Amino acid sequence: MDRDFSKWLLSQIKDPVLVDRMKARMEEKDILEVSGVVGSDIRASGMKEGARFQEREARKRQIRRGHEYQPDGFWLSRLYSGPPMDEARARWIFQEMGPEPDLWIQGKRLEEEEREVRMAREGGEAMRTWAEGLYEHLANFANGLAFTWSPRFAGQSGEEEARFQGVFLSSALLRRLATYARDRVEAHFSPDREEDDSLSLPKDLRSLQGAFGHQGLEDLVLLADALVEEIPPAGPREYLAMGYTETGIRKTWWDPEGRIQARGNYSPLQIRRFDHEPLKKTFVWTAPPLAERILALYDRVCDVLREALEDDSIRWRSLAMKIYLYSSVTGKKVDNPNNYTLLSNIFRLSEDRVRALISGLPALAIGEDERNLERRLPMTVRKAVLATIETYQLPPLSGEEMAGMIHLSRYGVKMAEVWGQEGADPLVRKREIINKLSPEDTFTLLQRWSTDDVDLESLRLILMAVKREGEGKEPSPAQARKRARLMDPSWEGTYLKMVRTLSQAGLVSSKEEGPARPTDLQALYDRLMEDPDLAQGLGPEEEEIRAGLVRQGAWADLLMAILSGFRAPKARTLTLNRSAIRASREKLADTVDFLGRFLDEEDQDAEGPPEKEDLSEAEEAEEAPPAPKEAFGRPLDAGAEALLEALVENEDFALPMDRAQALVGGPDEPLAPVLGTINDAFYDDIGAQLVEVEGDRVVMDPYDGEWLQSLRKEDAHE
Repeated sequence: MDRDFSKWLLSQIKDPVLVDRMKARMEEKDILEVSGVVGSDIRASGMKEGARFQEREARKRQIRRGHEYQPDGFWLSRLYSGPPMDEARARWIFQEMGPEPDLWIQGKRLEEEEREVRMAREGGEAMRTWAEGLYEHLANFANGLAFTWSPRFAGQSGEEEARFQGVFLSSALLRRLATYARDRVEAHFSPDREEDDSLSLPKDLRSLQGAFGHQGLEDLVLLADALVEEIPPAGPREYLAMGYTETGIRKTWWDPEGRIQARGNYSPLQIRRFDHEPLKKTFVWTAPPLAERILALYDRVCDVLREALEDDSIRWRSLAMKIYLYSSVTGKKVDNPNNYTLLSNIFRLSEDRVRALISGLPALAIGEDERNLERRLPMTVRKAVLATIETYQLPPLSGEEMAGMIHLSRYGVKMAEVWGQEGADPLVRKREIINKLSPEDTFTLLQRWSTDDVDLESLRLILMAVKREGEGKEPSPAQARKRARLMDPSWEGTYLKMVRTLSQAGLVSSKEEGPARPTDLQALYDRLMEDPDLAQGLGPEEEEIRAGLVRQGAWADLLMAILSGFRAPKARTLTLNRSAIRASREKLADTVDFLGRFLDEEDQDAEGPPEKEDLSEAEEAEEAPPAPKEAFGRPLDAGAEALLEALVENEDFALPMDRAQALVGGPDEPLAPVLGTINDAFYDDIGAQLVEVEGDRVVMDPYDGEWLQSLRKEDAHE
């Protein structure tokens, strides 16, 4: 007798004398015996169980070492032999493992669903292979046991000898062995399997006890235990074949993808309570955040019903209804022969309460559900159930949860719109949800919301500009006026370059749902920071804030942080008047030349005429260095001259990068040294860089280009 059952039995007895007699009887039967060690709570029964376990493990290893049979299909052929009815019944034992193809929906599945169906079919075939192999092992071992216990062959043993003498198992016993093997394999691959006494001593095998004794039956079960331990653990294929998700979560009508169970810790009792599917389901059940709240409310109502059902003072109108409800709320599997819809009514009432959390969702018509509760439940129970539904504290929905429901139905956008305008601080709600949405969905909501927040207005403006840029449209006059109101005019060029970069990255044209991943957001941010105007003046603190936003995937906050810097005037840079600098340099050169000639004349007057060395023309030619080739009056190599000529000849004084690369020698030649040579040659004339790289072009200031054109005309005239 189990000790827990003994305690329960003693608690039910009211007579003290009878309690003492029962305790004495239990002590005689070694039920309440305890260890003789003082102060120890280790019971002798536990010590005995430990010793039996060690003995059982040793026996199991011994049996497995002595079992050397290799399945060859013999016992499968014996299983399928006999009349057609028996063969069909035997084949069905293993055929029902794993899903069967559904001819009605084939060809209509999505690619992901088709992949899961294929994996489930493969998992079912693998499970059948393991079950058939286990059956053959057990059949061969059981045949040897029956041979050993046969009066005709008393004293002989061995599995091979048994097969040589014949088959001692009937077709009915072979089917029972096959069923047992199938159940053991399914239990092995079941993620939430529980200890089942029928697997250790199944009723299908008890009929064999008369053939080879109780010890032989235990040896058969020990061999099954040892063989099952050699089967590899379940994988995604086996999980799908067993009706679970790829990660081993049970598929249910309320959680077909396993997402709700992965997020919440549901007990086996709760999962069994939720098995009663409502008669009518709406799209709300496809939203995990809403389904979680409905299930939590329904579970609380089940607790209230259980308390009422266990209260003997409450009188129920129907005993069948009471039994049905009690079995349901306690997690037992029950039939519903009377077609009660009470649990479905409670589900609908719970759903209506959850819908009230969102103003954009219409309410359910629950009049019939309330009338059914009034007809079936006692008044006190009905009031308790309705009070629980009305007063149960449901957690509010977060921005991430609302963002995940925006594409569930036609109410999705309306739900998010209303949710972003409610609450104590609607601005915080708006910022919370837009970072969890894709830029396209964010733009849709920003078009619907009315807000005075400058950051949100700037975000809406740039998303509109990016959208129009992607469609090849020019900014509208209204956009230009808003841009002038929201940012300083000095950032105009930087803003337009930022719009082009975001459009090339497909910010608003992406069809993917959800925000950008942190890796993609980092790549986009790096492209934006290639613009020196955006990177200029960023302090370490601001850089750390932006890096944190990138790690969080908060793309909207990142863009608003960048746009917030456009409201102040851009930091002024030194603007050079190149014509004035050039004129001043020419005057300075004339002055230096005049002073040089004046000083040379004074030195000649003081020292007298210099002595001239007589050199031959050949020696003069030998000592004179070769004169470098000049372009625009400057010594330049061939690549630099060709690039400069092409820039001057172009109307906008700019060249595409690929053409500039070709002029300097091809794509493998570095362009930077050539640009450095040109800039060094003309730096003394203009006091700045003559050519530079801007995006994917090599450009020159138009004023400098016109000056170079005039130099070329002067050289041609001379």
